[in-house]
Amino acid sequence: MRKNVFLIALAALAVALTPAATARTSKTVAVSVTRTAFVPKNVAVMMNDSVKWTNKDTRNHQVVCQKCPFTSPVLKPGQSYTYQFKKAGKFAIGDALRKTIKGSVTVKPPPKGVSLTAHPTVVTYRNGTELSGGVSNGNSGETVFILGKECGQDVFTQLVTVTTTSGGNYATRVAPTRNTAYEAKWRGATSQPISIRVRVRIRLAKLGAHKFRVRVRAAQSFQGSKVIFQRFRPVTDRWVRVRRVKLKGIRTIGETVVSGQTFKSKVKRGRKVRIRIKTSQVAPCYLGGFSNTIHS
Repeated sequence: MRKNVFLIALAALAVALTPAATARTSKTVAVSVTRTAFVPKNVAVMMNDSVKWTNKDTRNHQVVCQKCPFTSPVLKPGQSYTYQFKKAGKFAIGDALRKTIKGSVTVKPPPKGVSLTAHPTVVTYRNGTELSGGVSNGNSGETVFILGKECGQDVFTQLVTVTTTSGGNYATRVAPTRNTAYEAKWRGATSQPISIRVRVRIRLAKLGAHKFRVRVRAAQSFQGSKVIFQRFRPVTDRWVRVRRVKLKGIRTIGETVVSGQTFKSKVKRGRKVRIRIKTSQVAPCYLGGFSNTIHS
């Protein structure tokens, strides 16, 4: 069991370290400066890509671009100069020391897009998560719309607007009350949806000798659902079932519905106990989970 937990943790770490699907890594295009020409003469790159000119001649050369603008140092044989293009357009490139050597760099704007990630992707009822992402033009001051679709809804509805900061990045917090899918919209582009799953909130309390109380909080009633009262068995390092408990409706506080039950058990005093509720008992809008651990 511990091995499985370790493997799951490694898998989660790998996901966390994976770049967003919409992210693009900038690249560098190589151009050789020969005695008579740039090779290739004309190149095309995306915004934020770079071009690296390398002197492959036995004479000196100097790369210039008036509209970029830049002027490289004098490049001796074997030396290089790299320039990153941060705006779109077509730019004429020349050699200040060899006027007949000419070329061009065409810079294309990135495809319009907006990314969306979330951390964490599983929360307990009434707890929040952070949504973050970025827009492809990398500008600050851009308006991004965050939409959500709760369990049971058919369409996404607008929840909040956020403004990008430096680098075109944004972040905001949300607190879903049911399993919810989110997406971001920007200038006609829509991100891939992300699902946030919500665990019911469970609380176990001891009322007296062999007497306990369980409360389950969510945005809906779970009257009739069953939870499992468990005790910890140190010899086997496992939780075992003591009994099942059927929930009933307790009360409603705002949008929170409390389900629960008071029950008895002959479990020995001082044992570690908890409540487990299976996802099948709270699906489709919630995940199951565990209560706090107390001593009987």
